[in-house]
Amino acid sequence: MEVADVVRSGAVCSAWRSAYATFRRLRLPTPNQPPCLLYAAGDADAAVLYSLSTNATFRLPPLHSVIGSAHGLVFTTDEAANPYLLNPVTGARAALPPITALERVKSSFLDGEGNTVYDVDHAWGGEPDNMQHVTAHKARGWM
Repeated sequence: MEVADVVRSGAVCSAWRSAYATFRRLRLPTPNQPPCLLYAAGDADAAVLYSLSTNATFRLPPLHSVIGSAHGLVFTTDEAANPYLLNPVTGARAALPPITALERVKSSFLDGEGNTVYDVDHAWGGEPDNMQHVTAHKARGWM
């Protein structure tokens, strides 16, 4: 199916939306899917999907940080820098292990402005002097 057809099929009726959701869960390969390009759309949190076969563009919902993409999925992070995979056409998300699962990330807290901050051991020693406060914004930039 073309990207536009996939997007529109969910809007036809609840039966079509349910049928496509069931098909999507099967994770069957779609070798005849025409290629699309994903590119930035002016501001840091916006992206556009471009269909090469139809010259159609689709603006994606705001993303906090697009790290990369492969095989039709986008690697991105949420506000707290936790990574996930996103299917930009269907909106389906798959959570990946949170940033706190990384060995050097020891704890997290909210600063006075409500921003997530991580205590990161930058020297592998676990000593208080080795800890560095890293904001989620900065952590997203490291990915």
